Amino acid sequence: MTSEATPIVPEAPETAVVISSPEGMTLGWDEAAETLFGYSFEEVVGRPLSAFFVREQNEMVLLLMDKAKRNETLPDHPAVGLRRDGTKIEVALTLVPTKDVSGKGTGFSTAIRHKSTIDDLDAPDGSTNGLLRRIEELEQRGEEFELLNEMGDFLQSCSKMDEAYAVITEMGGRLFPQDSGALFVLNESKNLVERAAFWGDIPTEDVFSPESCWALRRGKTHTMVDSSSVLLCEHIGELIGECICIPLIAHGDKLGVMQLRTADADSATEADRGRGRKIGVPLHLEHGRELASNYAERIAIALSNLQLRESLRATSIRDPLTGLYNRRYLEETLERELHRAARSGGSVGVIMCDVDGFKEVNDEFGHPAGDEVLRDLGRFLQTHIRDEDLACRYGGDEFALILPDASFAITLERSQRLREAVKEMDLIGGGREIGPVSLSFGTAAFPRDGLAPAKLIGAADSALYRAKVMGKDRVVGSKALNRKGESQSFQRLSANGTEVDLRVVAEKDDLRLHFQPIVDLRDSSVVAMEALVRWDHPERGLLGPQEFIPTAELDGTIREIDKWVLREACRQTAEWRATLPSAAEMKVSVNLAASEFGDPRFLEDVVDCLRETRLDPQALQLEISESDLMGDAEANLALLSNLKNLGVELAVDNFGTGFSSLSYLGRFPIDYLKIDHTSTQSISAEQPAPPVVEAMVKMGEALQLKIVPVGLELAEQSVAVQQLGCELGQGYYFHKPQAPEQLTSLLR
Repeated sequence: MTSEATPIVPEAPETAVVISSPEGMTLGWDEAAETLFGYSFEEVVGRPLSAFFVREQNEMVLLLMDKAKRNETLPDHPAVGLRRDGTKIEVALTLVPTKDVSGKGTGFSTAIRHKSTIDDLDAPDGSTNGLLRRIEELEQRGEEFELLNEMGDFLQSCSKMDEAYAVITEMGGRLFPQDSGALFVLNESKNLVERAAFWGDIPTEDVFSPESCWALRRGKTHTMVDSSSVLLCEHIGELIGECICIPLIAHGDKLGVMQLRTADADSATEADRGRGRKIGVPLHLEHGRELASNYAERIAIALSNLQLRESLRATSIRDPLTGLYNRRYLEETLERELHRAARSGGSVGVIMCDVDGFKEVNDEFGHPAGDEVLRDLGRFLQTHIRDEDLACRYGGDEFALILPDASFAITLERSQRLREAVKEMDLIGGGREIGPVSLSFGTAAFPRDGLAPAKLIGAADSALYRAKVMGKDRVVGSKALNRKGESQSFQRLSANGTEVDLRVVAEKDDLRLHFQPIVDLRDSSVVAMEALVRWDHPERGLLGPQEFIPTAELDGTIREIDKWVLREACRQTAEWRATLPSAAEMKVSVNLAASEFGDPRFLEDVVDCLRETRLDPQALQLEISESDLMGDAEANLALLSNLKNLGVELAVDNFGTGFSSLSYLGRFPIDYLKIDHTSTQSISAEQPAPPVVEAMVKMGEALQLKIVPVGLELAEQSVAVQQLGCELGQGYYFHKPQAPEQLTSLLR
């Protein structure tokens, strides 16, 4: 017979100590326990104490825990341990309860000795003292481990750096209660290290150069114990006791340095030496340096992650050109401010402003210079508003301001101040002096002009529109609302110096459509019509859209007007196509207002109109201005794609007045580019192909779009655009806008 082999257990001369929770879950596991059972600390944390003994003795372990709770400790109770490799070992264990300073039970400390070491304990008193020291040290490590985890949880939940610094200060004081510590972080330029948090004695330096810290220069922990050493960091001042500098490094980037100081042992009080240290360990101990390194490492990772989150958030809410907040953040902030004002009974001012003549700046000095102007204006607005105000770039050269707790009168006053102050700026772009610029302002206020963000912004934007119509460089306030929350029906608008009584209503009998032909430049034949709305005013006669559309936008009647224009244009075109052979392939072009793109009902309006008038969708062209197209590009892309799926053709109007790029335009499903009349007017016999017009045509050709120059008034302009490759054109040289009856005669 062969005898059962005795398991070989690595020599474990010391008593193993295991710290567990009141429920018996393992929290601490020293090196002797690792040697005895073969498990690492990471493998046992959270496992029950009974898992390290044979199954038959699980109840025994629970019984010993129960007795320990009642202070009935059974010393050296025999047991059979179970090693990681499955072998069994004879051990003796002693469970004693652990308590906090108030006497409340915190768990158990279990001393475990292998049978081979039990008989070798020649000095019971000495071994007991050593065991107690080990138990105390293990308890301390368990508490440190819990605090580090707690700190990590708090740091992960921080949304701002200031919150993180407060957590670091709190936890640093608890982990190192008898030491002084400070966190220093590198500034954005990486040329200075600035104090962000501290506990204990105030550090000697608040700010210092990275070159004065050996830890930052070497990227390694630097310990200083000798005040006469030439390797002291310059920023620590006089060395008393010991000092350790630990670089904060995460993902390969240096973020700053953690500095810890311990007082000179000779200067410690008797009370300090007597009461011991439950959590903070003197830095001259190896364990103290290890704890400090773990503390600094967790801080570095947390700060790096927080910086990344802040950077991503800044990218999502900031305009990359001006650094101001973007449109999305403005709308979110305005909604919060309106809720706050509604609760407190306060007010909120909204200002919309844009640059007068910004297109001319771009044309004369170039787009890079225009970008410099926008950046300078962004800085101007940021420095001329209160801390609680918010400035954003709303789109193109348009800016928006939110003024919390500002009445309508105060909002007007601040707009006037900004209008005057901006004229004192001497702008330079591309190394050339641009000179002063002026701004036009539109203002509105909650609750006077609306209760919802979109209503307020719309009111301020309409006021801005009127400011531009009235001659620019002025402040115009929104029209007040009546008791029903609607704009007053009777408005007075100063346009071109004439006072006009505007009663903007969507009465079909008052509206008229005129059409301007779009021709084939090769033979001047009419291929399409652009529908243009007119108001047959009972007293003043036929009024153009510029005289009533701004107020219609403010009134909210613009939607009904737009619906009428779309339906009437489709109806008339369908009639021409059905009754006139020469108009069998006729198309009609209808302008879209920016408000229609923000109205979810617009797509349904188009579908209903095509169905009711029975017009072929391919005969309908919808025009959107370049500036409106780029205002909310992502939302516009979705709507244009849906319209394109209906079969409708799409055109970009006023091309050359905005800031579209070739790559950006290529994303939209458009068919036509209509070159703005301000560009075609530059064509003359002396300059038949201005560079700006030639560039627009080439851009359209690159995108495989049809080009329609608008505003052709001279024969040489018609010839010039044909030579550039344009096949279509529109302007007074061919036809003025006319009533449908006149055009019917033309088409026969």
